[in-house]
Amino acid sequence: MLLGQLYEYYKCPRYQLPTLIKNTLSVDQGQTVVLGSDQLIANSGGSTDYYDLVFVVSDIQHGRFETINNAGISLFNFTQTQVATHKIQFVHDDSFTAPIYFIAVYDNFNTTTPKIAFVNFNQRPQFIYNMFQITNSKELRLSFNELLAIDDKNNAEIFFNVKNVSHGVFATTAVSEP
Repeated sequence: MLLGQLYEYYKCPRYQLPTLIKNTLSVDQGQTVVLGSDQLIANSGGSTDYYDLVFVVSDIQHGRFETINNAGISLFNFTQTQVATHKIQFVHDDSFTAPIYFIAVYDNFNTTTPKIAFVNFNQRPQFIYNMFQITNSKELRLSFNELLAIDDKNNAEIFFNVKNVSHGVFATTAVSEP
């Protein structure tokens, strides 16, 4: 570093450590989300190199960051400019588990302490029971023992879409439980 750059760096008060302002992600199970400044943004503490800030990813689980033009190749650092211009995406690994990762900010001089991301994760419903047997010419009133799914959202109403039924029908009834 040149003496003039050192002088500019240390003559503060204008220089402060970079600050991670926002570190959020909303993702559905198996989804790819293109990032923007509404999910990830930092401040350089007064430096004019606001867009040259680098996000450093660590301890990532259940997903990866990648550039849109280089899908499939994991990134562990990328610039704020890349985020602001929508060139970075997050890819969830399609597991039933929410992603976890930490982000630090680097400004060519200092790196902040990594901070965990706030992730809003929506997983697909999971079947618990999905099998039943019907003997010839018999009816079966489905209960939770034959057809049951759960969702990660409290009190979520789950609708079943039945396709390609042969040799029978599904119907709703207004008959109360015995």
